[in-house]
Amino acid sequence: MSEILDKVKKEKRLIEEIETLIPGFRGYKMRELRREADKLVRDYIVRKLKEAKDNLKECMLIVAENDRAELYGLINRISALLDLVTSKIEHADYGYSGFFDAVKIKVDELEKLLEYDNSLIKSANEIVTASKSAQDLANDLKFDELSSKLREFKKLLDRFDELINQRENIILGV
Repeated sequence: MSEILDKVKKEKRLIEEIETLIPGFRGYKMRELRREADKLVRDYIVRKLKEAKDNLKECMLIVAENDRAELYGLINRISALLDLVTSKIEHADYGYSGFFDAVKIKVDELEKLLEYDNSLIKSANEIVTASKSAQDLANDLKFDELSSKLREFKKLLDRFDELINQRENIILGV
């Protein structure tokens, strides 16, 4: 988590560096940097999920070319779930709370959010690995093994969806 925040801090311009030295403004600027880091992490996760979606599409093409209709329903459910979790991450709150917002996000909550999003990267990477394994099995025409790999893939997505829901609880302070 801190390496992402450090990278964002390094990218600051001179004027932004001066702004962080002004009393009162420093805390505001640090919150903005944390929000920006959170957004970068979520953008990375979205790219990984889209990579998994591409692998799944390739898998579906191979299944269709080989008339393995028994796998269509499972792949379609996985595809819909993958679209859902991608959308949730892509459009998730990124730690911003305006002056008039009912739910205020404080610095320590932003820190937790950034750490939590960082942990989501690991899950997103597992999803990509599972999708690549499914694609490899489809390429090798190992449809029995593909069926069990797809079920494993769906379980990873279900767990990831639950993690995203828990992220919302961090924002709400529940």
